[in-house]
Amino acid sequence: MWIALAIVGGLAALVAVVALVGLLLPRGHVATCAVRVPQPPQTVWDVLADHAAWPAWAPGVKSMERDGERDGRPVWRMVSRQGAMPWVIEVDDAPRRRVTRIVDDGLAFGGTWTWTIEADGAGSRVTLTEDGFIRNPAFRTIARFAFGHHATLTSFLRALARRTGDADAPVERLL
Repeated sequence: MWIALAIVGGLAALVAVVALVGLLLPRGHVATCAVRVPQPPQTVWDVLADHAAWPAWAPGVKSMERDGERDGRPVWRMVSRQGAMPWVIEVDDAPRRRVTRIVDDGLAFGGTWTWTIEADGAGSRVTLTEDGFIRNPAFRTIARFAFGHHATLTSFLRALARRTGDADAPVERLL
């Protein structure tokens, strides 16, 4: 009996510490990564703009569906292992820059992704910036110390590099 109580008490203490640490962490974060790919900006833009094809190459994306408009801007609904995430395209400056924003206030996280594509020799340099926030303090701790804020960006940029012809392109962590 005492062993069971000690285990439950230990787990409760661990959860409390994780939540307390999360309360001390900032709610928001900014993370930036970049990769060089062998395709020109328009080709890279075409890959990124073809949202319906994302499940074929983007990590964790099960489906992408057009989900109407918000304030005259297209909304896409991405379904992944974590569930559905609707986002709106706020800036669409082909083939240079796209900004998307999560538009579901019920999610544990939110923010924007800014894709910047610049010509770089015969290829392109693609920079992806996440300006995000995590509502739940425990999730904040886990994201910061277990996964890191760059993990999803790195995964997407590696997949984009594979899709555009360079499976070994290194992803650079900038911020």
